[in-house]
Amino acid sequence: MAIRPAWPVIAAKGSNAERGAWPTVVPRTGVLNDWVSISAFCLGGSMCVFIFNFVMTTVVWRPQAPQNPWQSRGLEWQVPSPPPADNFEHIPVVLAGPYEYGDPDALPVADLHPPAGVIGGTLAPPAVSAGAGIGTGE
Repeated sequence: MAIRPAWPVIAAKGSNAERGAWPTVVPRTGVLNDWVSISAFCLGGSMCVFIFNFVMTTVVWRPQAPQNPWQSRGLEWQVPSPPPADNFEHIPVVLAGPYEYGDPDALPVADLHPPAGVIGGTLAPPAVSAGAGIGTGE
């Protein structure tokens, strides 16, 4: 027979207590009933500490994250914190790989503000006029 976690409560209530009625304490289980009550208050108190800490750290004590704490070269670490809605103002041009750690001659990982018309390190293709080539067999 496995010992269930609720056995002290069952033992403290007694086998002759009616279901749903105010629990009667059998005289020989008074110490056990006190132990269960103290344990319940300790559990409730620890939950209060957890909820207080959770609310305070998510709302009040929220420190601003540093820009790039690990000096990562990945593109996701090049945006400010907190990131803007679209992550980047313009499409960034990747200039180097993300794994050149410690290389003093390494290029920056990306140009976050490329000149107009530059996408992916090459010039953007010319704009095609609307409807050109549609239905003409081209």
